[in-house]
Amino acid sequence: FEQWQPKTAKANTNGLRQAIESVPGDMVVIKPTDQNGGHGIIIDDKAKVLSQIDSLEDRDWVVQQFVDSSRGINGLFKGTHDLRLYIINGVCSLASVRQPKAGKLVANTSQGGSINFFAPSDIPKEPIAIAKKIDEFMAKFGNRYYSVDFISDGDDWYILEVNDRPGVPAQFQSPEVINFQK
Repeated sequence: FEQWQPKTAKANTNGLRQAIESVPGDMVVIKPTDQNGGHGIIIDDKAKVLSQIDSLEDRDWVVQQFVDSSRGINGLFKGTHDLRLYIINGVCSLASVRQPKAGKLVANTSQGGSINFFAPSDIPKEPIAIAKKIDEFMAKFGNRYYSVDFISDGDDWYILEVNDRPGVPAQFQSPEVINFQK
């Protein structure tokens, strides 16, 4: 789904320097491929990340261009965010917007972020249209449940990742974390 992603590369620790340097901008996002819940994600100034490469664990990484989402989602949400669409057999069944803890950029609730749920009908048409294109590809897998994480810079929408085992909105999350909008 490269046409909808920020510039993205995959590298092991040995190729991480080259991958980081290949991504445009002064900031970079690096994610370990063997973690979830936002664990191990580094979002920082490229120079700082490059200076820390030798201290990173030897593993495979996804390197992405940083997209500033601080403008929010027009008409829906203000501030830094990511948008998750939950897809069940081709139907967007639920949407959530996660916001990072104050002073942070990783929005996962396991990292202190908050989450707000929305009806799919409240979501801007652009990410819904992209999700439909993704599902045209995913349909060959038969019954499917997955999510697509998006980010918006206020003008354009980008896919951060497609999750084949997304977290299900859980009853055990506290009322301070979950805020159902619709």
